[in-house]
Amino acid sequence: MLATLRTLSGFVSVFALVGALIATASAPGLLAWYHAPAAGAALCNCQEVARATATEMVKAQLGGVLAGAVVGLGTVIAWIRRQRRKEKEKAAATAAVTPAVSAVAAAPAAPALPAPAAGTDSKPTG
Repeated sequence: MLATLRTLSGFVSVFALVGALIATASAPGLLAWYHAPAAGAALCNCQEVARATATEMVKAQLGGVLAGAVVGLGTVIAWIRRQRRKEKEKAAATAAVTPAVSAVAAAPAAPALPAPAAGTDSKPTG
């Protein structure tokens, strides 16, 4: 159980980091496009726009982290299920072979040949 939890947290952390990196790389261009004035002239309060843009950037990064974590969680759950299914199939295949081996091992041994009588020559004549 601990190994599964360790695998789960590792995958989620890696995918969260990947999501954050993707959001950090893509968010500035998207935010610049989103906050660009339609007419091309800046007739606004620039300090407020800058604050809003920074807030949007942080939100985009958090969204990337959450999206990456969710994708990582789904990936690791699918991977763990696949590993367990393989283990069950392997155990079933081993169990199917084991009774046959046990039956052969439990079969009585062939009777031993009788020992030659005392005083007789066991060498072939001729």
